[in-house]
Amino acid sequence: MRQVQALWRCQRVEGCGLDFHKEKPLNPLILGQFVGRPNVRVRVRCRGDRCKFHRLWRIEEMIAGLEKRGQGGARTEVDGLGAKMTTPCPMCKRVNWGAEILWVNTDTMGWKARGERSFEPGAPG
Repeated sequence: MRQVQALWRCQRVEGCGLDFHKEKPLNPLILGQFVGRPNVRVRVRCRGDRCKFHRLWRIEEMIAGLEKRGQGGARTEVDGLGAKMTTPCPMCKRVNWGAEILWVNTDTMGWKARGERSFEPGAPG
């Protein structure tokens, strides 16, 4: 967000009317919005100091895991997903997870050639 703010910073002497506020979105992203899309994954990433461990999950697998543990389901917000992960990181042994949605453009040649293998380690892009 800081990068966006810097790009939109007003350079006029009299100032601007553009303000940024930290607010929750009115319509947050939920896992159910991505069910059935082969080009979407959830990346759960450790936010420990200098730890780079992450794991990719299909949306349906993530929902099934949340339902099995009684921690959520298709209505689970992506922003709150990291807090629901309770297992320590295998690398740094901390419980400090973040989650994000990865979305591959299906119009690219990479997707047309590799399909779901685009998410495998070593895949370009």
